[in-house]
Amino acid sequence: MHGGMTNMKKTTLLCTLLLCLSVWLTGCLGVSSKPFEALAPQNDEALVYVYRPESIWFRGSPYIVYADEQKFDNLINNGYFPIRLKPGTVFFRLTRKPTLFSEERIDALEMKVEAGQVYYLKVEPRPYGMFKFIIMDESQGRQEAAKTKYFQTN
Repeated sequence: MHGGMTNMKKTTLLCTLLLCLSVWLTGCLGVSSKPFEALAPQNDEALVYVYRPESIWFRGSPYIVYADEQKFDNLINNGYFPIRLKPGTVFFRLTRKPTLFSEERIDALEMKVEAGQVYYLKVEPRPYGMFKFIIMDESQGRQEAAKTKYFQTN
């Protein structure tokens, strides 16, 4: 009887681990994507690309991006989205909800954006649930963002 319980526990544990692994490998379910598309900023606005390169760290955890407290789409692994903004100083905030392995995390930055300009903000996941919001120079940001995809998650 005792051996049967142990086998049942092992089977349950194995099934649970396989389920978690499959969710982790797929990242987000029900998501459609398309390749990077460079947009032209309008004369009266700035264009900011927020992107997250392919990373092994917290693949299935979406990041939520805010610009001046306006919530934008969820940013997932190897994804990007463009944000059109009025010129001026913008306060960006990035959050990741708590997971089984880590607590909620927040990073923020402030940047001045000018009409007709393109900017790139990189979300760089790191070990232990940490991440960094980085303002990239246009050349490197464009190269890195071009390797990502636009994911429609809403």
